[in-house]
Amino acid sequence: MRDVLPVITRPRSNRANAAGPWEISIAGAAVVVGGVLRIQQYQTVPFRAPNPDEWNWAWVGLSQLLGMPPTAWTLYSNAYPHSVWVAPPAPDTGPLVHPWVDAPPLFGWIIGLAAWLHGDRTLNDVINDPTARLIGIGLSITALLLAYVVARLVLGILPAMVGVWLLATAPIPVVLGRLVAAEQLLAVLLLAACLAVYYLRRGTNKPWWLVLLLVCCFVGPWVKVPGLVVGISAVLLLAARREFRLAAMAGGVTIAAQLLVFAYTWMASSDRRSNGVMAPAR
Repeated sequence: MRDVLPVITRPRSNRANAAGPWEISIAGAAVVVGGVLRIQQYQTVPFRAPNPDEWNWAWVGLSQLLGMPPTAWTLYSNAYPHSVWVAPPAPDTGPLVHPWVDAPPLFGWIIGLAAWLHGDRTLNDVINDPTARLIGIGLSITALLLAYVVARLVLGILPAMVGVWLLATAPIPVVLGRLVAAEQLLAVLLLAACLAVYYLRRGTNKPWWLVLLLVCCFVGPWVKVPGLVVGISAVLLLAARREFRLAAMAGGVTIAAQLLVFAYTWMASSDRRSNGVMAPAR
């Protein structure tokens, strides 16, 4: 069984723990190049696209900051009563609904706060404001760094170096890395959890690795439903090395977070207020 587990479940020696100047220079250059490529023309890439997910996250959070129920576009309009439908902005066809409970709220709160700080106050504001993409770019670069660190620990310096340059410069990661997507935050959480698991499995006595792992396990379900993978992965990787106490802690925090998300969703779903919902034309 141990032979078929991912390589991350077999901690390696301390070889090359200290990065030399050449490694820092080459890996740092990849991060810089990746950042430049992602930020290039990020405002000119069509923002008001047929897929409204980007501005949708901003409006979910901003609508709540403005004292409204969470309001957003949905693929599951039939699950909402027609009394809470609002006509969408062109060229979209799916209605806006409130209270919107398609996904957990945390990522929407983050993007909504960024939109509010940038001065957005209406739906039209967030539709025409690509500034929130800076958060996506920041998360993309953070994931790039974490991916390099994890790959370096598990695979070695050369494979990690090749991987970080491919991730930094390949067209698809570059384009996707400048968009507003909850998966960008999930990638950071999953990689950070893997890093914490690596050190916990090596018997480290540093408490911050356990704190980091538990924070990632707790936050994951609040970002999106697939965020459960963060905690599930940690449980499996720890249990594979008979670290049952740590696995139980990671699993318990993940379950507690998911139960809280269910409670939030139930409370939000019970609120069918229609006041304060801004029409798209505003």
